[in-house]
Amino acid sequence: MQIRGTLLCCLALLVLNVTTAVRAADADELPSRYDLRDTGILTPVKHQSDCGSCGEFAAVAITEALIAAATGDTVDLSEQQIVSCVPGCGCVSGCSTLDALRYIRDHGIAVETAFPYVNADTACVADLPTAYRITDVFSTTINTYPLVERIAIIKRTILEYGPVATNMVLYDDLGRYRGGVYTFDGRAAEMGGHWVVLVGWTDDPKSPSGGYWICRNSWGERWGESGYFNSAYGDVTGIDDFYIVYAAYTPAGSAPAEDSRDPGEQ
Repeated sequence: MQIRGTLLCCLALLVLNVTTAVRAADADELPSRYDLRDTGILTPVKHQSDCGSCGEFAAVAITEALIAAATGDTVDLSEQQIVSCVPGCGCVSGCSTLDALRYIRDHGIAVETAFPYVNADTACVADLPTAYRITDVFSTTINTYPLVERIAIIKRTILEYGPVATNMVLYDDLGRYRGGVYTFDGRAAEMGGHWVVLVGWTDDPKSPSGGYWICRNSWGERWGESGYFNSAYGDVTGIDDFYIVYAAYTPAGSAPAEDSRDPGEQ
């Protein structure tokens, strides 16, 4: 969980470096249901506790999944390294998943046992053994598209790249979620911004929203549906209304690449 005002200031800067590399696709070409949990690449859901580290947890979840998809190895990487070592991150304000993934690309990340999570701001550990580095980091602006095209962009990105991170407005009714499809109840208090990972979707023409996203949270496996929740397309939380962040991983330590950007962007 993060302070919404601080997060929005950060996001206003981040939007300068976003990309529209993944274009809107015809929704009819995409499967009506897709779930990365069925592929076996997703690691167990972890718990950020009361540290505002949702962005860090989302970045690590994406990285672990990409490594599993590329190598077949299940790894447990250090969220604490990002909390403690990335400027601007930490338990009070947290940081964006985009910044966290850029750090993993540029500096690498250690395994959990090398720098265990302690749910607190601590000093960075020098000379950590770097276990993995992602190859590239991407972000795609989607808020200028109508909802049907935003949905298609996110779906195609998940199909092509794997799990994607997004930021949503967190209302306190999400804490009471136990199952089904979450929609803001119109009364719950706004708590701030919250990063989650989209791992799939289910289309449902009979529902008012037309379907829902399958979302990985960072509140442990005892919350929600074993750590996951379903969020209606186009919900007022803005879960599919701003931009998405994703990454690529190639084994054998490929050299870091620059973020993809729109043509002519500085």
